[in-house]
Amino acid sequence: MGDDMVDLMVVEDESIVAKDIQSSLESMGYSTSCVASTGEEAILLAARHRPDLVLMDIRLPGRIDGIEAAQEISSRYEVPVIFLTAFADEELIRRACEVGGYGYLMKPFQEREVYASIEMAIAKHRQEQQREARLRQLEGEALPQAAPSDIIPVCAKCKKVRTDEGKWEQFEAFFRSRFGAQFTHWLCPNCYDEEMEKLQEWDENPP
Repeated sequence: MGDDMVDLMVVEDESIVAKDIQSSLESMGYSTSCVASTGEEAILLAARHRPDLVLMDIRLPGRIDGIEAAQEISSRYEVPVIFLTAFADEELIRRACEVGGYGYLMKPFQEREVYASIEMAIAKHRQEQQREARLRQLEGEALPQAAPSDIIPVCAKCKKVRTDEGKWEQFEAFFRSRFGAQFTHWLCPNCYDEEMEKLQEWDENPP
């Protein structure tokens, strides 16, 4: 590991198992800022804490399983995920591979196996980020230098932007295609609290 402590999130519905994993990770020199017990909670905590990596149990209670939660976290926040499972199920492995998991650990696992998987996943993710940053830099150099107009028509409801050709594009697509802007998505504190209230309502009054 480098000088900066790697921060991990553990997603495990069995509290005793989660605490054991958390203790093992901290003994290996990692930080574990948050622990989630459902896929929905994992997505919200990933938005707030932005961990460097997630250790995700596949079988979770709730509306979504670990694989679906991992797909959301990876696509929204670009956080690598290593799957944890006690089941060597071919269908689970196939789904885990399809969402771009960075590893697959079978329970029970040895600390050195976990350590090696985490270090390899972190290194791979950083290499991918560096490569993507370089590609964006090259694309930016190739884009014509242009400045946005003084007035840009934006729909007051859906927030789409009208182009010079009269078409309506998503805000992000408009600025990405014309000015090379890159976007990332966060939850502000107010939206985070609203989402947590929705999850609590789902738990208390399941659909």
